[in-house]
Amino acid sequence: MSSIVPFRESEQPRATIKSLSAEILAEVFAYHCSDCSLDMRWPESCYFDTPTLDISQTCQYWRNIALSQPELWSHMFISLRHDDSSRDLLELYLQRSFPALLTLAIDDIGYYGYEEGDEDDGSDSGSNASLTSYRSFVWSHDWDSGFWRMLHAVLVRNPRWHSVTFNIERARYITIFDKVDFEFADAQHSLINLRTLRCYWPEWSWSDCCSPRCFAFFAWLAEAPALETIQLSRYYPSFPLPSSRLTSFSFTCRKSTFPDLIVVLRKCPHLETLNLDTSDPDIDVSKMQGLVLPGLSNLTWKLGNNFEPSADILSWLTLPSLTTLSLNRSNGPTRNRGLCHLNLLDLLARSSAPLSRLTLTGDVVGPRHFLAELLKSTPGLTHLTIEVDERRKSHEFKLLTTALFTDLEVHLGQSKKQQCEKPPLPRLQFLDIACTTNTRSTLQLPTAASICSMVSSRRSRRILKLSGIRPLEYFGLTVLAPFDARCLLVENWLHEIQSGLDVLKQGGLNLHLWLDELDTP
Repeated sequence: MSSIVPFRESEQPRATIKSLSAEILAEVFAYHCSDCSLDMRWPESCYFDTPTLDISQTCQYWRNIALSQPELWSHMFISLRHDDSSRDLLELYLQRSFPALLTLAIDDIGYYGYEEGDEDDGSDSGSNASLTSYRSFVWSHDWDSGFWRMLHAVLVRNPRWHSVTFNIERARYITIFDKVDFEFADAQHSLINLRTLRCYWPEWSWSDCCSPRCFAFFAWLAEAPALETIQLSRYYPSFPLPSSRLTSFSFTCRKSTFPDLIVVLRKCPHLETLNLDTSDPDIDVSKMQGLVLPGLSNLTWKLGNNFEPSADILSWLTLPSLTTLSLNRSNGPTRNRGLCHLNLLDLLARSSAPLSRLTLTGDVVGPRHFLAELLKSTPGLTHLTIEVDERRKSHEFKLLTTALFTDLEVHLGQSKKQQCEKPPLPRLQFLDIACTTNTRSTLQLPTAASICSMVSSRRSRRILKLSGIRPLEYFGLTVLAPFDARCLLVENWLHEIQSGLDVLKQGGLNLHLWLDELDTP
């Protein structure tokens, strides 16, 4: 008993905390507890998701840790309502986080009140009436000045933001920039550290497009000396952008804005990452003919339901540096799907850089012979992700995956000549397969034995000894199915796979098997 040290005299708890790395402490201070913090009885309050500030108020010791490591304060999420008193909290956060560069995400700004057509008509009585009719979608005019003063305090007066996100897509047809009561030109110093900007705007109104303040806003952004990444949901070519310095661009295309995209892309010689959504069937893809993006290495593309224009786009593009490709196309008519696949293979063949990461989603996955040709044409793949939505064709998932596992399985012969032959995708380290099926489908799955055999063959000791061949490090299998009797069959199937691969997990294999419930009407 004499060896027991009172807790207050023990330095062990503090010593343990001091030994934690900054990365671990950052995770602790980034703990999200917004549901506990927001009091719905006061919907007009301004809510800041500032966990670092909350934890630093807990005790003096945690406060000292936070104050001694400003990098812990680098992320802040703000969901604004109108309350000028919250500016004091914001000022405190900015003061304590100095001099760390900050990441700011502003969500749901400027629309507050009742949704149109959903006002309380008095038919419901009781305490829940106001809560059920409340929607945060409509702009409240008495909120305007408070919000823009807050934005001015957050963004314009502080030069420490290196990443800023605006998300106001749910507000529709709002004349945003007419409500600005400060000049952007007077705040150029606030953008000296800005590297990433994400803007998810509502549908542009004509007054927005013609607004001098709207033009001034983009001109203000164009002067940011370090800006490299821009993601915009809507954009018009008359707005200035630092195109010559952009390395990343994200854009959702519509019929009226697709030509604007081409204008932007032709002015971005250093573009490395491009995220496109051309799912609008009315887009005139002929505008992309002759487009060359010499430095583009990462392309994420959501195609439309009509494969014919998608096929044309793939045949017209020239991407000599492409190393990462993600294609997403929802289920629809399969007309001209073969032409799209041929043009995709041709696009990869015209690239001088070997493709290392590939993600195929939806109908773009294609039939078995397409996958076989794709594997042959991309020997440098290290990451392969396939997501099949089989709510219409339940049998195709089994056919595709069975063929894929068969093609990827490594068969080493006894002779030295056979052992020197490289297996398909010799550099593959990451393989992720996902499938969605509905209640009308009969679940047809590849055998657990075929899956275990393929994974085991790419983790065998003989494989590890061969030069130029990398072992499979991650294997993921996800099934999204309805919650019914067949869900148990899928669960048993996944357990069988897990049992067969448990031994490999001890050797370093990262195994992820997941069954999730599909919401069905």
